[in-house]
Amino acid sequence: MFTNNDSTELVTASQNSFFMTEFHVKRMSAQVKLSTVEEFTVRAVINGWWLALLINAADLVIVLIFIPRLRILEDVTV
Repeated sequence: MFTNNDSTELVTASQNSFFMTEFHVKRMSAQVKLSTVEEFTVRAVINGWWLALLINAADLVIVLIFIPRLRILEDVTV
């Protein structure tokens, strides 16, 4: 867990990248891994939304094709 001092040191390390110590490198690599996980999560959510939109569009096309045909059948049977 980050304390206030750790985050301050991390910001200072990122600003002075030439003077990074091993501690700062480990802390920043931990943040990069977290960012990778977050990026993966965001990509999964976005891909999920696209998939949901694609499925909804396919459902809409099916409904638009078959509902008029059902009405025609209804007219024929009446």
